[in-house]
Amino acid sequence: MSIIFNSSLIALNVVCQTPEQVIEKSGQLLFDAKLCSADYITAMKQVYHEYGAYIVLDHGIAMPHARPDRGVLANGFSIMTLAQPVSFGHPEFDPVHVVISIASQQSSSHLTMIQLIANLIEQGIVKVAMQATTQKYLFDFIHPLITEEK
Repeated sequence: MSIIFNSSLIALNVVCQTPEQVIEKSGQLLFDAKLCSADYITAMKQVYHEYGAYIVLDHGIAMPHARPDRGVLANGFSIMTLAQPVSFGHPEFDPVHVVISIASQQSSSHLTMIQLIANLIEQGIVKVAMQATTQKYLFDFIHPLITEEK
């Protein structure tokens, strides 16, 4: 599976006040890279409203996503750090500092993407992302981990 990830899919210190703004801005990175349609961003927000904070995976990190048939154009992900943490309503893992939005074309690639994100969490992505002062720094940390997954 080919995963699209480059420095244009990284945004640092983004100002957001609400989970919806977080999802919108992280989804916009996917949209701008032609990984999804605008409908996919809407679908990600609908998933949050329907299922709540289950997208908050661990301390400080959320993974907005929606079903592949809701507008995914290619497999890839964006990563965004927040200028100020945002609460998604998770009883244990709030507030969120780092957001990784994923776009997967099939169920099988969706599982592969989740495994990749789990590996990033195990490798300390939240701490690394919060220390990042440049997109290159964060890209240089993530890129080898993606290459390992292939």
